[in-house]
Amino acid sequence: MKSASTGRPWADTVMDLRVEDHPEPIRELRRLVGLHRAYQRMNRGDELLGAGEVDEALHEYRAAAGMAPEIEELPFWHAVTLADLGRVDEALPIFRDVFARNPDLAILLPRLPQAGLLRNDPEMLRRVLALASG
Repeated sequence: MKSASTGRPWADTVMDLRVEDHPEPIRELRRLVGLHRAYQRMNRGDELLGAGEVDEALHEYRAAAGMAPEIEELPFWHAVTLADLGRVDEALPIFRDVFARNPDLAILLPRLPQAGLLRNDPEMLRRVLALASG
């Protein structure tokens, strides 16, 4: 049974996936499906956080990061959420690992308060960014 279009392709498309030229297309498809599922968990975490279900959201963020450990962005946003919630001590080890793997994310962090994605707390930012330089 085919569902009717909502007129919103981002909502109607379950997954837009193809492998046009890869030496191991099945393995690559499996990898891409895994990444898609990890980002679905991350998005679910965002929904839960927006609904005030903090513990459930953090569970989804941890699960997403565990599903795709090669993607530094997933634990980064988990750590940002923890820091934004005032749970900086929990966020610090995650930030330390993320910055060791991708120092560019330390450059992004100070821009987040202005974008409304992290509370503006200079002391918290100092503590977190100290991990990137040391």
